[in-house]
Amino acid sequence: MECIERDYVMEKKGAVNEFEEKKIELRENLISDLEEKRKMVEAERHSMELTGDSMEVKPAMTRKLRRRPNDPLPVQSEKRRKPPPATLNYFLDDKEIETDLKIISRGKLPQTNVRKPGKTNAF
Repeated sequence: MECIERDYVMEKKGAVNEFEEKKIELRENLISDLEEKRKMVEAERHSMELTGDSMEVKPAMTRKLRRRPNDPLPVQSEKRRKPPPATLNYFLDDKEIETDLKIISRGKLPQTNVRKPGKTNAF
């Protein structure tokens, strides 16, 4: 019985010692990982400062408030206008356009406009 009890006590002490060693090792690993990550974050922060903070460069958004009744109207700057579209060259006569519109409105397509394979329509 004494021999078994001694073995039990020795194994228990060995397990406790091994647990403490593993705990210390894991704690050291976690601390070293944390320090590495901290250094990486610090390096990224410094590199961001070198390139300039794009967050601070953005202009502050202004809100459009309602105009008070006695305030003068704000002066509007000239808006850029699109250039007028180029003149259209119609290849069809007015009558042909009207007949095509009638056909489209009815939902029917004439059989003469169906393309045959191998032939192309040149515009």
